Parts: sequence; C-alpha cells; structure tokens
Amino acid sequence: MAKLKGKVRAKDRKKKLMARAKKYNEYKKRLIETIKLFDDPILKEKCEFVTDISSVKDIIINIKRVLAVTENGVGLCASQIGYTKQIIAIRPNVHKNDISIMINPQIVNHSEESYINKEGCLSYPGIVAPISRYKTVTIKFEDENGKVEEKEYMGFEGIIAQHEIDHLLGKCQLYDFWKEKQ
Repeated sequence: MAKLKGKVRAKDRKKKLMARAKKYNEYKKRLIETIKLFDDPILKEKCEFVTDISSVKDIIINIKRVLAVTENGVGLCASQIGYTKQIIAIRPNVHKNDISIMINPQIVNHSEESYINKEGCLSYPGIVAPISRYKTVTIKFEDENGKVEEKEYMGFEGIIAQHEIDHLLGKCQLYDFWKEKQ
C-alpha cells in the first residue's frame, strides 16, 4: 500500500479523527442514557448494604464511567444507574476526573449549623432548588478496596455527599420540588 502524502494524508487523518469523535459521542450518549430520571421507581428504593466489595466492582466501574462523561455531574449514586447498592461517587471538580467512591456511607456526626444552597441532580435535569444541608458532616464508609474510613466533609464536598446519601435512602429533595412544579 502506498504511503499517503500532503493533503490526502491530512484529509485521511481528519476523517479518522471525526470517526473517533463520533464513536466517543455515541459512547457518552449510551452511558448518560443509563441515568434514571424523574419518576423512575428505583429512585425511591432504599439501597442495600454491600457485604462483599468484590461483588460490586463492575457497579463501581459503571458509576465512575457515567459520572466521568457527564458535563456537570459532581455526584452519582448506584440507584441512579439502576443498582440498589449503597455506593456513591463524588467528583467535586468537573474539570478533573478525580472520582471518590464511598461504599455503605453513613453520616456519623454533623454540625449544628446548616445553610441553604441551590442544588441540581442528574436524575432531575434542569431542576434547581434551594436545599438545606449541614455545614459539616463526618462520614464513615468503605473505599473501593474495602478500607474503612471516617472523614469530615464541608462546603461543596459535604453538600454532594449529603445529597448522594439521601439517594441511598430512596429520597431526593429535588424530587419534591419537581413534583410541586408538575
């Protein structure tokens, strides 16, 4: 086969790049379509405690993949993509794909002080509502390697964690706000 030169080579390269971009956009679309929306019954289910972390490795991979392809998603719960397991993912900076996983997270302590902030949710696109959250929360959880940790979260990370833990309990305050608007 002859080696391509000049404009023909550039045109071929552009064609391959466009094909790769199209394939990636289709991949993103398929992943985003797995997010359960609005009245999906699974969003109201209480998630199950994870006893064997090795049995949820695929779920963790899926949660990370879905969260990574969202443009503005900062948190995701397993039930939002169809699994009723106590697993959440947090990505406080949408410009980095530094995603933290929490398995069986529990708020073990919180500040007395709370504040109201506007929140959104991947399961309720386009809905933003003022939600009251504790300023600081201490969360006990297992990481994806099974190591038990207890960390204090405040500010934006604390808001994300509290929002996702609500999902594990089968509730989302944005649902109530959305229902009122209907």
